Amino acid sequence: MNVTITGATGFLGSRLVEELLAAGQRVHVLGRRRSTQLPASVAFSTWDAASEPPAESLAGAHAVIHLAGEPVAQRWTPAAKARIRRSRVEGTRLLVNAISRQSPRPAVLACASAIGIYGSRGDEILKATAAMILDNIREGDLAVRYGGEEILIVVPSDMYTSIILAERLRFAQETRVLARGGMEDVRKVGQEGGEPCASLSVGVADIGGVLDLQKAVEKADRALYAAKKTRNSVMFVEKDGGAFTSYAEYRRRAAPGAGATPPRGTPQRSAPGKTGQAP
Repeated sequence: MNVTITGATGFLGSRLVEELLAAGQRVHVLGRRRSTQLPASVAFSTWDAASEPPAESLAGAHAVIHLAGEPVAQRWTPAAKARIRRSRVEGTRLLVNAISRQSPRPAVLACASAIGIYGSRGDEILKATAAMILDNIREGDLAVRYGGEEILIVVPSDMYTSIILAERLRFAQETRVLARGGMEDVRKVGQEGGEPCASLSVGVADIGGVLDLQKAVEKADRALYAAKKTRNSVMFVEKDGGAFTSYAEYRRRAAPGAGATPPRGTPQRSAPGKTGQAP
C-alpha cells in the first residue's frame, strides 16, 4: 500500500512512519524539509502548507494521513491562535484540492490534530492538581492559574530550591493525583500508551534581575515548553539563558563520581516555575 503522510516528524507521525515501514508499506512524506531521521526508503516532497502539495506526492497513493499543523505547545496569543487555526484549515483545504485532481483518488483521507479522549471529567484533574500544588508549596510562595491548564508559581528562593520543588510536584502528580479513586480510566489510558496520563510538565527559570514581569514569564514559558516536548518532566533554563537542562541530568551531575555537584546558587529575588498538565 502507498501512504502519503504530512507531519511525519511529530510525536504521532514519526511512530506511524515506523509502523508502516515495519508492515512493508511504501511511505511518501510531505514536509518543509527532509528530516535526517527519515529512512532512505521513504520518498519525500517539499510542502509548506501555503500552496497545494506536488501532484507526484499523491500519485498512486491509496491513503493520505494529514497530521501537519502549527505546534500547539506555545503561548496562545491571538497571533498564535490564528496560525494554529490557519495551518489546519487552509492546509487541509489545499491538500483536499490536490487530492480531488488525482485519478484514481486515494481511498482514504485521515486527519488528526491534538486529539485526546479521556472521558468527560470537566475540571476534576485540574482541581486535584491545584490542590496538590497548594499542599506542597511553602508559605510565601505564590501560585496562580495562568491560562487554561498552566499554573505560575513564584518562589522567593534560589534555583536549587525551585528545581527540587518542581520535581516534588511532578512526582506527587504521578503518584498521588493519578492514584486517587475515580482515576481508573485516566490511568488505563496512560498504561495503554506506556506513560503517565494527565502528567505534570514543569519549567523553571531564574528571574533575578528581570524587572519586566512579561519577560520573566516568557523565560519560564520557554522552559515549560521544553518540558512539554518530553512530557512528565522538569526542565530549567541554564544561567546563560539559552540551554535547557532536565532534572534527570541535574541529578546525574550530583551523583557520586560525576565530578561535579549542582550549584545551590545565590539567593535571587524570585525563581518562578510554570507547570502545565499534559493530559
